[in-house]
Amino acid sequence: MDIEQKLILSQQPIIFFTEGSFLKVYNHSFYVISQLLGFKLKPIIKHIKKIDQIIIYGGFPANAIYQRYPQAKPISHGYQLKGHYDLRGYAHWYQQQSQIIQHRDEHLQQKPSMPIDNHFIVQPLMPVFNHERQSDETTLCHDRLHQPLTKQQLLFLSSWHIDKYSHNINNQFIQSLKKHFKFV
Repeated sequence: MDIEQKLILSQQPIIFFTEGSFLKVYNHSFYVISQLLGFKLKPIIKHIKKIDQIIIYGGFPANAIYQRYPQAKPISHGYQLKGHYDLRGYAHWYQQQSQIIQHRDEHLQQKPSMPIDNHFIVQPLMPVFNHERQSDETTLCHDRLHQPLTKQQLLFLSSWHIDKYSHNINNQFIQSLKKHFKFV
């Protein structure tokens, strides 16, 4: 089934489309599930060039359908959850979600397209406060600090922003840096 058909079917009752081992909901159905019924799904927002439209969708494992929605009925392309839902807030919600991808795309277009290796120049650490003095230990560490970061470390740093990753992941990254620079 193509995306146009899925979007048309998603406007009426909630339709869960079977895609592999997942069930996915699109646009209107996603809105009802996430905003009206309060089921937490991570929205995936994409611009589909074929239809020149932004779609919002999300999904969950197909084997969880009856745990989450016991009243869902099987249909030829997945499951259906009948009901009458107030869609008056859909247009505003859709516009908000669409702006997210537009801002993201604008931000990506503004970034220079330099190879990642040229983004970072490793500088030696300098004393931060006046009372700090460069000791023999700092001199020994100076050689360690000129070691280039790996591409994986650079990619992590370039995509990192506050609250993107859990504290555990951030801590693991810091630990990997300490090992990389042989501080551990």
